[in-house]
Amino acid sequence: MTQLVPDSAGYLNWAPNRTPGYPAFLWAWQHIDPMLHYLTYFQGYLFVVSTIFMVLSCLERPKIQIYAGAAILANVYIWHYTQSVMTDGLYISLFMIFLGCWPRLPGAIVVAIMALIRPVGLSLLPLIGWPVFIILPVVLLIDISAITNFTELDTNHSVKHILWNYYVLWTLPALDDRIPVLMISLKTGAAIALMVWSWLIMISRRGLVQIVAMSINSQLVFVALTVPALPRYSMAVWPAVVLMVALEWERWISSKPQG
Repeated sequence: MTQLVPDSAGYLNWAPNRTPGYPAFLWAWQHIDPMLHYLTYFQGYLFVVSTIFMVLSCLERPKIQIYAGAAILANVYIWHYTQSVMTDGLYISLFMIFLGCWPRLPGAIVVAIMALIRPVGLSLLPLIGWPVFIILPVVLLIDISAITNFTELDTNHSVKHILWNYYVLWTLPALDDRIPVLMISLKTGAAIALMVWSWLIMISRRGLVQIVAMSINSQLVFVALTVPALPRYSMAVWPAVVLMVALEWERWISSKPQG
């Protein structure tokens, strides 16, 4: 059963403070399913298909493809989002399709759709290359609220506050009361290690793994600048974090002496 949450009404009623992508999707979907009974099945199916597409497109070794796909699909929070009338499930699926398509032109089109579904999608536009000069004006023309998001950056927050938001998005302290006490330090330490690793990859690597690391951090920085650091925004980059680790794992295997 599709769940309605407090934000759902804004999407269903085309609230002016919502980007138009998800309301337009819901409007089209209601032509075939007026009560949204099957929306959850579609969003869940798309999550599975996009996961498979991304790991098959981006990874070469079958064993690592399986591990990466399982790690993404095991995230219960993302499954929860697919059961609700929220942007999260559709946005995350499109994000994986973008990574699977990069650097081909269809990936740029997917990013344009992502930006119309959720403003943070704008942070991915610099990663698509020359098509940004065509896509950005179109997105801004369709979605005037995207301009508003740039003009309403909370400049009253100090750099320290923004950095704290960024740290919170990586370490997810909001989940500490849901895991054993002994696991909290392990979770925080692993998150900090991944955060540092992602920056090292952005600096020292080239190709897809660099784009993946940049896609993670560009979105988290955008969120840290604009909205509260809620776990849902962190979960949106979980597939990319898994892919980043998997790509580095493949690189490590390939660098080992053969024989």
